[in-house]
Amino acid sequence: MGTFLEHDRLIGYLTSRTSLLTAAVPRGRERRRRFLSSSDGGRGQEGPQPEPAGDAREERLLRAAFLAGAVTDVAALGPMLVPSLGAHVWGIHGSSGNYRFAMGYGAALMLGWAALLLWACRRPVERRGVAALTSLVIFGLVLIEMAAVAGGVLDAWRAVPLGCFQVSLLTLFAAAYFLPWFPESPVSRHAGGR
Repeated sequence: MGTFLEHDRLIGYLTSRTSLLTAAVPRGRERRRRFLSSSDGGRGQEGPQPEPAGDAREERLLRAAFLAGAVTDVAALGPMLVPSLGAHVWGIHGSSGNYRFAMGYGAALMLGWAALLLWACRRPVERRGVAALTSLVIFGLVLIEMAAVAGGVLDAWRAVPLGCFQVSLLTLFAAAYFLPWFPESPVSRHAGGR
């Protein structure tokens, strides 16, 4: 019986503390009013507030990188899924089951990454980490192509234009990701040097 009374007291104590905590948390309109007054400098205005010029530039650069990457990924699906197009672009003639399986796997990943880039394009500043991850993927593709040229699988004259394009894409993604951290960049001056 003593245990029941202790348990009952504990429940009563916790309930009283919980009700004190929930009473302190604003509800509904009060929460919205507090949020608006704190997020816009206490003006209480609704709607989107103007962004600093640096944020707009940062957003445009990230969005351009994400769109360029998505278009490139979708364009790469052709040579991956159509062996004759792959032979024309890369000079690799493959129609075996193993080749089609590997290319199908790669195409699925390429399509998924294109969708990820389009998703990141919707809120580019919030999803800027996707630019860093994409830079790693592009760097890995460049390394794979260099190994293919070194191994004699891919002709150098075919790899050079592709490599130049990938390096330019890598530069775009890296610049979009890192530009706000450089103190002399126009974006960091306006955005507070995040």
